[in-house]
Amino acid sequence: MSETKEFAPQYPRNENNWILFPRDTIDRRELFVPEVMEHPAKMQLYLLQEVVKYNTKPGDHIIDCFGGSGTTLWAALLGRRVTLLELEPAFLDMQRAVVAKWIAEERPHNTIMLLQGDNRQLLPIPCDHMIFSPPYANDIARTGGGALNADKQRQVDIYTDSSLNLGRLNEFLYVQAMAKVYDGVRDSVCAGGTVTITHRDRSRSGQRILFADAIIRQMTTRGFEVKDWFKWKTPGSVRAAVNRSRGATVIEDEDILMFRKLG
Repeated sequence: MSETKEFAPQYPRNENNWILFPRDTIDRRELFVPEVMEHPAKMQLYLLQEVVKYNTKPGDHIIDCFGGSGTTLWAALLGRRVTLLELEPAFLDMQRAVVAKWIAEERPHNTIMLLQGDNRQLLPIPCDHMIFSPPYANDIARTGGGALNADKQRQVDIYTDSSLNLGRLNEFLYVQAMAKVYDGVRDSVCAGGTVTITHRDRSRSGQRILFADAIIRQMTTRGFEVKDWFKWKTPGSVRAAVNRSRGATVIEDEDILMFRKLG
C-alpha cells in the first residue's frame, strides 16, 4: 500500500472495506454529452478522479487504450495530458462531441488527443500512466443470458460494430488478443509509471468467474508489480435485484488493480 497517500479517503467503506462511491449521474450529465449515458460500460466518474489524484500529478500523460465513453477525459480537467484510443467510430464521435462541448464552455481541452484504431496497432505510445477497463470475451453486454430489449441490443450492436472488437472474440482468441494489448502497455509506460485496470468478475452457471489473478499474471510477467488492490461496491440495478431474489450469484464489487512499472 502507498505510504504517503490514502486512496479515496473522503468516501465511506462498507463492512467488506469496499469503497462506496456515490452515483455520478449528475456530474456526468453536466460534463459529458447525452449520448454518453447510453454507453453500456462506463467507468465510474469519481473512481477515475480518485485514481488520477492518487497515482498522477499535473502535467503527467495518461492513456486510456479502451477509450469508450470517454470518462478518462476528466483527467484533462485535473491538469493531466490525456490520450484516448478508440476502435469504434460511434464512440470516437461521442468523445469528440464531449471535447467540442468543453471548448464551447471554455473548459481545459488542449491537453487531449483522440486516436481511432485498434490499440494493438496504435501502441506503444510513450506515457506516464495508463488507466483502462478491458472488455470481456464473447460480447461485454451479454452478461446474463436471455433476450435483450431493443435499447440494450442497440447498445451491444454499436459497442461491437467493428470486426476487430475484442468483445466479439471467443475466450481462446480473446486471451491472445489481450496479450498483445498488455505488450503495448508494457512498451508504453515509463519506468516508475502506473497502470490502473478496473474489472468486474462475472457469473456463469451460478459460479463466480475471477479475473484479477489473470490480469495480475499478465502484468507481472511484463515487468510490473502490484502497487495496490482496492474494491468498490457497484450500484444495484433492477436486474440484479431480480437475480438475487431468484438465488442467482450477483456480483456487487469491482476490482481496482494498480500496478507500478519496475525500472
